[in-house]
Amino acid sequence: VSQSRYPAYVSHAVIDRWALVVGVSEYEHAQKGISNLRFAHHDAERFSAKLKTPACGSFPERNVRLLTNKEATLSQVQRALRSFLAEPKEDDLVIIYFSCHGASDPRRPDQRYFFTYDTDPGDIAGTALPMREIRTCVSETLRAKWVIVIADACHSGALTSTKSAGPDADVQNQFMESLKASKESLAWLTSSQANQVSLERHDLGHGIFTHYLLKGLEGEADGCIDGNKDWVS
Repeated sequence: VSQSRYPAYVSHAVIDRWALVVGVSEYEHAQKGISNLRFAHHDAERFSAKLKTPACGSFPERNVRLLTNKEATLSQVQRALRSFLAEPKEDDLVIIYFSCHGASDPRRPDQRYFFTYDTDPGDIAGTALPMREIRTCVSETLRAKWVIVIADACHSGALTSTKSAGPDADVQNQFMESLKASKESLAWLTSSQANQVSLERHDLGHGIFTHYLLKGLEGEADGCIDGNKDWVS
């Protein structure tokens, strides 16, 4: 027997649904060492379209911000995180989805980033999106208590990782605990752990994680995926 996690006193008529969906396959500085992906933009487009169907809650077109390839610059993604996602109300549902490269800064291996269209591999810290900005958005920008963050990117487990041996470990642990306490329903779905890579597959036409995510949304979510064997290398 399943039961909605929406509180009984909240009228479904006043709950709105919002989504920020980002997918980057093409990179402005590919000639400098960033390899283009094949399917990240397609992942985002399919996921965005799926959210608008009745089976996934019929997210209103006006409430879904889709940024792919050249649209997904650092400034545009940050603007969406800080401005667009400031609009949802407390009892709304918000989904944040990223499909792109994820990597560490060579000068600060403990700092991990999502690569936007205009990320320069020679200046990752200055031109890529720190994964910690997603946590900041959830904790400071979003008023919504119902939040799902989904990431199909290498090292995306760093979004929630608190297993750090560095001097900031205690602070990070405390932050994640306070973040959980501030949201009535907060879920993080990532395609890899903080030290792992993610894969896409030509025969699927998607990142492997997103392929199975979409299949689950289409009704095939009765079971689980073995990450060691299928979608994480």
